[in-house]
Amino acid sequence: MKILAYILLAAGGFWGSLTLVAELNAQVEEAEQAFAQGRYDKSIAVYNYIQDSLVAVTEPMLLNRGHARYFIYDSLEVVYAPEDTAAANSGMPPGAGAMGLPGAAPAKDSVVIRAALAALNEYQNLAVAEDKLVQSRAQNMRGISLMRLRAPNLPDSVRNRALAYFRAALVADPNNEAARYNYELLARDNGFPEYIKAKADALVERQAYKEAVMLMVEALQRDSRVAEKYGEYVQRLTGILQILENNP
Repeated sequence: MKILAYILLAAGGFWGSLTLVAELNAQVEEAEQAFAQGRYDKSIAVYNYIQDSLVAVTEPMLLNRGHARYFIYDSLEVVYAPEDTAAANSGMPPGAGAMGLPGAAPAKDSVVIRAALAALNEYQNLAVAEDKLVQSRAQNMRGISLMRLRAPNLPDSVRNRALAYFRAALVADPNNEAARYNYELLARDNGFPEYIKAKADALVERQAYKEAVMLMVEALQRDSRVAEKYGEYVQRLTGILQILENNP
């Protein structure tokens, strides 16, 4: 009788495991379908169920949940982005498009920032993932999310943090071409103010003051760091140009 009881218990555990696997597969498929259809809230809810109820969540699933949070943020930013910042953000990775939001729209700060931080926290938790591919992708998206949250004005501290995330992504997976592109692009852009100042100096050497002022003014509009570092320089150039134009 004891042997029979043990066999029945073992059989029950076996069929229970099969049932759990079947439910897990069904839930994962539902989460992926919801994501593909742009129903990111639903996708997040399913992954939460897998984590909390089935206790079977994996690092790739958590990465997908992070992507779902990112695209919610991306969609909200499209809805709430002021016209003067939309162009500044247009160079970032494309999102999922605007979402229809029912009822009165809450303030941008309370909606967009909360959504952005939710995505950032998800990616931050995966920065030490055992799966190096997951870790690399999470670090890359961590850098992108941070820069989008702080755009259009990106102080050096934010740029350096994002650069560190892209670098960490490459350490985890040297074949992550998206992270490599982002790292190299940002590394080049970090020297933009100094590069523009050098070009303006060269124009001044040729006494091309008008061209130098136009170059610096255009750079001021593109990058706030130019004003921080070379605002007085632009004022001096503008003063010299005015004197020359008033005294031909």
